[in-house]
This record gives sequence, C-alpha cells and structure tokens, in this order.
Amino acid sequence: MREILFRSKRTDNGEWIEGYVYRISEKLNPFIMLKNRHSESYQVFPETVGQFTGLLDKKGKKIFEGDIVHAVYQSGYIGCKNIDFGIGVVKYSDSYYGGASYQIDIIGEMGSRVFTASLENGVEVIGNVCDNPELLTNENNG
Repeated sequence: MREILFRSKRTDNGEWIEGYVYRISEKLNPFIMLKNRHSESYQVFPETVGQFTGLLDKKGKKIFEGDIVHAVYQSGYIGCKNIDFGIGVVKYSDSYYGGASYQIDIIGEMGSRVFTASLENGVEVIGNVCDNPELLTNENNG
C-alpha cells in the first residue's frame, strides 16, 4: 500500500510542506496537517497541492503531482537502447486501462507517457510547475 501524502505551499511564507490535506470550508483555502506533528497545520495555496505518487525518482526523491521530470526509459537489456522521452509534468489519470495511474505529459508531444514502475529508475525530478514554469517550454526539452 502506498503512502497517502500531499505537498503544497504555505500561504503565510511560501514554504513547501508535506502532510495530510483537509478543508474546513469551500470559502477557505485548504490546510495541510504536518505528517509528524498532527497538532500543527497551515493554510496552503490550492493550486500548489499535489499528491505523492508513491514512487521515488532515480535519486530517491519523492515524486508528486505537478513535478517536472526528465524521463528516460532504461530497458536493461543488452543491445537495447534507452529511450529519452524528454521533459514532462507528472499528472494523475483515471483513464489508464480502466484504472488509476500517474502519467507524464511530455512537453511538445501529442499524448502522454504512462508513468509506471519500469520508468521509475529513469525519471529525475528537475522542478515543479509552481516554482519552475520556465522548464515547460520546448526550448528546454531538446
């Protein structure tokens, strides 16, 4: 079973925090209760909330929705080349073969690459859509 965890930016200081998201009212921004300090919670910007995929990148960093990644499929077979998909954004999809999955929407490509455990070893988080929008241009995906 994967860990249920969210990441978001605090409204008071812009700091990224991880924990459990909840909402008191539709009129208020959501809150995140810190993972290890249940009595501590902060209001966060709703557009920055992203769920943990349950996967780590090749350097051991947690991969969240909204992360910008460089994706390379590493075949692991002798004579088979690795495939560099490029730079993309991690998103949730409920349309993958009738089940839920995370996918990588590759910048400048039609369609998406499905995010699977076999691709995990070749994925590196290089930023996120909130802090690094400049990475989403085709010039950076070459």
